[in-house]
Amino acid sequence: MGLLSEWGGPIVEWTAAGLGLSGVVLGLRQRPTTWVCWFGSSVLYLGLMWQAALYGQATLMGVFAATSIWGYVRWRFASPAQSEASGIQALPSRWAFLLGVGALVLIGLWGLVMQDAGAQSPWLDGAVTVLSLLAMGLMARRYLICWSIWGLVNSLSVILFARQALWATTALYAVQFVLSGVGYRTWLRASSSSKVLIGGPVDGR
Repeated sequence: MGLLSEWGGPIVEWTAAGLGLSGVVLGLRQRPTTWVCWFGSSVLYLGLMWQAALYGQATLMGVFAATSIWGYVRWRFASPAQSEASGIQALPSRWAFLLGVGALVLIGLWGLVMQDAGAQSPWLDGAVTVLSLLAMGLMARRYLICWSIWGLVNSLSVILFARQALWATTALYAVQFVLSGVGYRTWLRASSSSKVLIGGPVDGR
């Protein structure tokens, strides 16, 4: 495929996918190195997405790289009261509603912009872009709902990248779809066993 030959070949794609998957696995255990892996993966994917004319994804990867630095600082230098299980939070319903409405508006606007720019799959690209940014922001602040949003992002990404014949990336997101469910259950169990929860307890029912 021309895309791969222009941007380092399959080795670059598989390396980016491997770093991304490592980040998810480390994220299950709330390890700060999650963000180091995602930074490296984002930088590599930025080039891949740009060559594939997935401009929303290319922009997303640039933002991911910057957000990874923020996430690493938050997790690495968190106070004892905000580290590990005690930092997992339940997102208040009113904020979940507002974020949902805001995400839909941004997806619509992003899709229009990407369509005018001649991007491939502009609406699907826009949905993955906006929801990924939302999930990453919520994950950096250890909101449990981030894993549900990651599950939606991963399912949409499987379709998006399969259309571009980026098979290593497609496989990555298929595995991450399963891991998003594992991540939710892992964080839920951790929060239920914690004596102190910032923002109130998470209902484990």
